[in-house]
Amino acid sequence: MNRADWTESRCEASRVTHRVLIADDQESWIQRITNLLVPAGYQVEGIRDSRDVLSKLASDSFDLLILDTMMPYLDGLQVLNAVKQDPRLQQLPVIMLPVGLALVDDQRRMLARLQDLGAAECLVKDRLGDASILAAVRRILPGDAGSNQP
Repeated sequence: MNRADWTESRCEASRVTHRVLIADDQESWIQRITNLLVPAGYQVEGIRDSRDVLSKLASDSFDLLILDTMMPYLDGLQVLNAVKQDPRLQQLPVIMLPVGLALVDDQRRMLARLQDLGAAECLVKDRLGDASILAAVRRILPGDAGSNQP
């Protein structure tokens, strides 16, 4: 089953309500993204402890994971790798939120590595605007949620 089929199979036929899990150890980022996605029609849940991400994904149904790369305990790369190794979760799209690196070559290597591990999108936190967050979510999650919002 491909990613589009997997996402579509998890949506109600009459009204698409996509569920998004945000994993970031900084509450301010969870709030910022939540405040952007909820008015656009998405159901959002936040989690601050990277050790709980996999169990949350296994126990609840989500259509998208937005994942910080720099978290205590398990970093985002470890969580992304575990998601993509799990047959039940490997089709789950993941948007990674790396922090910008000072050197352009380091940043390119990091973004390439995240994509190699299976990230659907990588949005660098230091240069992240609200419009880019919403546009990335809309690219990944097809359907009605948020389509009538600015």
